[in-house]
Amino acid sequence: MANANYSANIKYTSKELTKKQQAQLLQADFPTLDKAVMSDGTELVIDIDFYAIIQVHNEKTENKDYEVCVVFCKDGSAYGTGSSSFIQRLEEAMEYMADSDEEWNLAVSKKNSKTRTGAQFLTCRVI
Repeated sequence: MANANYSANIKYTSKELTKKQQAQLLQADFPTLDKAVMSDGTELVIDIDFYAIIQVHNEKTENKDYEVCVVFCKDGSAYGTGSSSFIQRLEEAMEYMADSDEEWNLAVSKKNSKTRTGAQFLTCRVI
C-alpha cells in the first residue's frame, strides 16, 4: 500500500505467502511485542510459525525509513516490532534451527541496556 507519505513493502518472509496473505500482512495492524513482553524480565514464549520483514517509508516519522518484523505464531496470533536487536536475534535463531527436527520455541524478553540508563531492548533465545 503506497501513497505520497507512506509505503510498505515485504522485504522478506521465512515461508512463501499467497497474494492474499501478502495483502493481509501489509494491511494488518499487529499488536506489538514491545507491549506484550513485560519489563520485569518475564519471558513471552512463542511457538513461531514464520516471520516477515516489512520495509516501511513514512514521511511523518523522525526516522523515515525503517523495518518492522512480524512474527506469526502457530496458534494464529502475531506480533510486530521494529526492534533491531530482536530482528537480529530472531534471524540468527531461524537460520540456526532451519534444518533441525527438534521442537523448539522462542523466548522473548526485555533486557536492560548497558549503555543507556533506564532503557530496555527486546531480545529472544531458542528454548
